[in-house]
Amino acid sequence: MTVWPDDESQIRARSGIDWTIARFDSQLTALVTNLLIFGFAFFCAYRYAMTLSLRTGAPFWFPDSVLLCGLLLSRPRRWWIFIAATLPIRLLVALPANSPMWFLLAAFANDSLKAVLAAALVRRMLRNRGIRFDSLHDFWIYLLATAALAPALSGIAGAASWVVLGREFWPTWRNWFLGDALANIVLTPLLLCVALGWNKLSAVKPVRFLEGLVVFSGLVLAVQIAHRQGLRDSNLIDFYHYIPASFLVLAAVRFGPLGASGSLSIMTVLSVVATEASQRTVFVPAAMDSVLSIQLFMIVLAIPIMSLAVLVEQQHKTEHSLRESEERFRNMANTAPVMIWISGVDERANFFNRGWLNFTGRSLSEEIGYGWTVGVHPDQRDKCLAGYSAAFKGRRDWHTEYQLRRADGEYRWMLCSGGPRFAQGGVFEGYIVSCFDITDFKNAQESALSRQKLESLGVLAAGIAHDFNNLLGSIHAEAELAEVELAEGSRSDKEIQAIKRISIRASEIVRQLMIYSGHDRPDFEPLDVTKIVEEMLELLHVSTSKNASLKVDLTKNLPEVMANGPQIRQVVMNLVINASDALANKGGEIRISTAVATGGPDLTLPSGGALPDGTYVMLRVSDTGAGMTKEAQTKIFDPFFTTKLAGRGLGLAVVHGIVGAHHGTIDLVSAPGEGTTFHIYLPCVGQPQKISQRYASN
Repeated sequence: MTVWPDDESQIRARSGIDWTIARFDSQLTALVTNLLIFGFAFFCAYRYAMTLSLRTGAPFWFPDSVLLCGLLLSRPRRWWIFIAATLPIRLLVALPANSPMWFLLAAFANDSLKAVLAAALVRRMLRNRGIRFDSLHDFWIYLLATAALAPALSGIAGAASWVVLGREFWPTWRNWFLGDALANIVLTPLLLCVALGWNKLSAVKPVRFLEGLVVFSGLVLAVQIAHRQGLRDSNLIDFYHYIPASFLVLAAVRFGPLGASGSLSIMTVLSVVATEASQRTVFVPAAMDSVLSIQLFMIVLAIPIMSLAVLVEQQHKTEHSLRESEERFRNMANTAPVMIWISGVDERANFFNRGWLNFTGRSLSEEIGYGWTVGVHPDQRDKCLAGYSAAFKGRRDWHTEYQLRRADGEYRWMLCSGGPRFAQGGVFEGYIVSCFDITDFKNAQESALSRQKLESLGVLAAGIAHDFNNLLGSIHAEAELAEVELAEGSRSDKEIQAIKRISIRASEIVRQLMIYSGHDRPDFEPLDVTKIVEEMLELLHVSTSKNASLKVDLTKNLPEVMANGPQIRQVVMNLVINASDALANKGGEIRISTAVATGGPDLTLPSGGALPDGTYVMLRVSDTGAGMTKEAQTKIFDPFFTTKLAGRGLGLAVVHGIVGAHHGTIDLVSAPGEGTTFHIYLPCVGQPQKISQRYASN
């Protein structure tokens, strides 16, 4: 059957309507169910509270706990439904005799406003998190709102209404306030815990139910003993009166807020029953003071017992969160495509993920501590462990490469990066290291490097062949001309001089190649690089392009370097000529400068590399030319590679060879359109001298 677009939109609209109706029906069903449960609980609580209040006075007001629990478990926009549901129950169940209608309505309004105020304060101060009795901070906020502020304000209104009927204000307010406070300390947490955790009861082991039965049976027995002793001795500080406290503590520790609030509720109800039976409390014999006695004593017990229970629950929650976090980390670490190990504050490894264990073929017990070093290649083990220990003690990052034995016995290259772990507050907790198998990458890199060397060697051979072919051709031509002139009886001095000049040029090429390869061993002596550059300034001005402006910024009294003067001059000349060629078309500026540099972790080369510890003389030659691409920079020091139309491409290769022969470092910074800068670092002979003013010239 073909479905047209209009039909599709109608079907989608109909599906949306059906889904909305189904969702509304589900919400309505849940609301009606909750309302029925709430109504039944409020009915039982109100009926029993009114019966108790007419005889001895209620030590805590059951209905308020049910109403507050209903508001805390529902959304604020539905609070009016639960409040309205209590009114007919109040009017139809256990209506007090000789009570005017205005008093009943005033009590209804007062209790409703008290519940709304308490629920609103809890939601506001807890930022709508809801009370779970698993945080001591949240529990004390709950106490402040429900057991202090709301009951105190409600007690004023309630006592005022009773004053109209002839009662005294202060005793009435006291009983009202303490009754509401005790209810919210003892009974409301019990109702909330049952409502929030009833679905977890099915997962509780039978032994836990048996343990709870034993604890609560012991509590009942302890209350009975305390009650009987109270009939003989009304002393408030008598030992027997506090026998139930041990069972309360046990219930709080073993069962948390649910056990604590349940045991406190049982103890309070038993005290009320004892009061009804003998008109004497467990502690005070006066009938009018029995309610106050129960209230004060239970509040004194309830607050620390409930705080202990919440603290225990908070600890369990923290431990559970830590276990979940640890399990989550272990799952993440074991499924990560890297090898991970962790060490503690004692520098000893205490965790290896599944990737590491599968790679090495060893168990966790074999690797922990320093057992992991057994798999490191013997030639690299000491260096690896020393680098790790130094980074660990310095609380700094650690990066290294070493060979690690795989389960099949093959040593594989690993790239390891580690870093310190810190807890909240900056407390050092240990080290975490991740390792990657880079053997295939290193093999590919070495293959690429070998191909590049072969390519450079081919270019080198072609360049040498070309130059020597031209030179040999010239020698051959001059020799033939000399031979003809000798046959005619003429002197061949001119041709012989030409052959000599050509031979010298050939020997210069050979010498440059030897310098590049490092086989040329010149004489070294202490030299001042600034003085060498100053002596060359006139020659440099003549050698540069007319479009280039040469500027220098030379530091006087530089530390001496162990170097060969002619080779240092050649380095300067080659770099300046290279910069001049870059400015031949458009013009620009060439700048030469010298300075002192101190190597180590505090010095980072302009290109991003590092310089070993020590003192260096830096020679910098820069130009404002066109710059070089990344590809050109990777080949710039190769022999016979050039970006110019004319030239053999040996200038920078010779510079590279000379710097290497002087145990120096050459650093290149360049980008298209941003010019080129060469930094050459030569190690000093001794400590740097005092540096005076700079020498500047154009």
